[in-house]
Amino acid sequence: MKKHIQIIIVLTILHLQVYAQPIASGYATSSTPTIAEDLDWANIATNRSGAFNISCSASYMRCIERSFLSINTPNYSAPQVVYNNTASGKPDRYPRSAVATNGSYMVVYVEENSTIITPTNFSIYLQKYNANGSPNGTRVFIDFGLFPSIDIAADGTYNIAYQSGHYYINPSVYVKRYNASYTQVGSRITVSGALSAQNRSVRIRSKNSNSFYVMYYAGLSSSAISFYGTNGALQSTISYASDHLDQNEFIVKPGNEIILLHAINTTNFVRGYYRSIYPAGATTPSVSTLITSVPSSTHIWWSIEMNYQGNYVICMPVYPNNSSAALQVVQEYDLNNNPVGSPQPILDDVVRNSYIMTNNDVAVSDCKYMVMWREIDPTNFFCRIAYKIYNLKKASIANAGIDKLITNCCATCSTTTIGTPSVSGYTYQWSPTTYMTPTNGQTSTPTITHPGTGASYSIDYTVTATNPFGCTATDIARVSFAACRAGETGDLDISISPNPVHDKLKIEFANIDTKSTDLTIYDLSGKKILNHNSKDLISGIINTEALQPGIYFLEISSEGQSMKIIKFVKE
Repeated sequence: MKKHIQIIIVLTILHLQVYAQPIASGYATSSTPTIAEDLDWANIATNRSGAFNISCSASYMRCIERSFLSINTPNYSAPQVVYNNTASGKPDRYPRSAVATNGSYMVVYVEENSTIITPTNFSIYLQKYNANGSPNGTRVFIDFGLFPSIDIAADGTYNIAYQSGHYYINPSVYVKRYNASYTQVGSRITVSGALSAQNRSVRIRSKNSNSFYVMYYAGLSSSAISFYGTNGALQSTISYASDHLDQNEFIVKPGNEIILLHAINTTNFVRGYYRSIYPAGATTPSVSTLITSVPSSTHIWWSIEMNYQGNYVICMPVYPNNSSAALQVVQEYDLNNNPVGSPQPILDDVVRNSYIMTNNDVAVSDCKYMVMWREIDPTNFFCRIAYKIYNLKKASIANAGIDKLITNCCATCSTTTIGTPSVSGYTYQWSPTTYMTPTNGQTSTPTITHPGTGASYSIDYTVTATNPFGCTATDIARVSFAACRAGETGDLDISISPNPVHDKLKIEFANIDTKSTDLTIYDLSGKKILNHNSKDLISGIINTEALQPGIYFLEISSEGQSMKIIKFVKE
């Protein structure tokens, strides 16, 4: 995407723009949900290579099928049934999934045993899958409880956190640890300080089978994140203000820095949504930033996820100008927690034909991320799960640099360098490699040499950068080659004076139409300094007072075609 200004192209840096267009989108089932396809309680996970997995329960609140569904992308095939409980009539709900580095994945979910309120009313099950989507054995009973959370560490070990018991019968938060061979490690751990009935959004982040972070409700307007180390021993706890655990999320970056999203009721019935950053080992945040504010009566969902390097994405609905319509937005952050661009909308409910958008989730791989949300049909309240996949903007850095003009070719031909300094660990490939050094184009900053012959023309050079994780990005620079003789080109009767010039350069034309003639001044590097149209000049004079002393080139062009290039000196 380039903007033409005479012979020089103003470059729009591409960098794999994240938010312009998704690379894939769709629905977990059909785009028009029916009573048998109504979806709810959705979750998304991914591995490093971008094998995304959506898990969701079907027909919740409909009492018809209530099968548990999962879809494995990027295959985008029909959803597979994890466990079909149609015969038993036992509802399955609250699914969470996790994807290992090798592409295998797991789904943990809850099955309601009966409507009688007892500590064993709900059972938690785990179903394992191979990378090709085939089941790895039958489902495994984990414990009696609710609201499970699962996370797989880089070494393949995983941990499951959950609330035990019924909603209101002495619930506690427990953690079970497993090695990469699916064998439980040690005994069940009781999370110290977790209080009853409010831990339906318990979250766990795994370092390995002996090390994890768990988030839980800890008291009135208070929640906590505890770190457990070797042999399940409590190491430290972060306590923070929180209006409701449902609206809290967190990640633990590779260096153990914690990024926390939490909601706090402020004044005048307004709830503030904050991003707080805790340095490794700290129990107080180094910074706490307000992301957005909504009326305290409004219940919103937001999510955060990162990849293995530490790039992360926050997804949440916002309510522009206190309207009732939610606008789903995503914000990407780099390794230093700086926002990449501004929050970008995914889709709003007006565009979605008045479907109400809620319950979003996001998953981030090395090179891309997937956003998922639930859409509710206001006419019949049936739900569908929509998703979009985007390239990660900070996946790789490709910068072809500014466009260049090569002039002043005589006995010794001129050269110019394009591109920008390399980034450690990245590889670069240019195409084409015409007049380029090195000739294979494998550098971040190649040199282009004027061939010394021929009329004026241009070549678009494309660079492809690949980062250490295999993510790629491209960018383009145009090099314009001027047909030059001793610093000047063209035989038109055009002259300049004085030369050298101090503050006013007079252009004199003879027998040409100056109404559409453009005058552009470049420095020795080919950088554009000034641009005028001849019809806007008074007495054909260009003010050069602002130019620094040195050598410059004046290009005269018409309708994008270069007619003459004249060298001059500014005193």
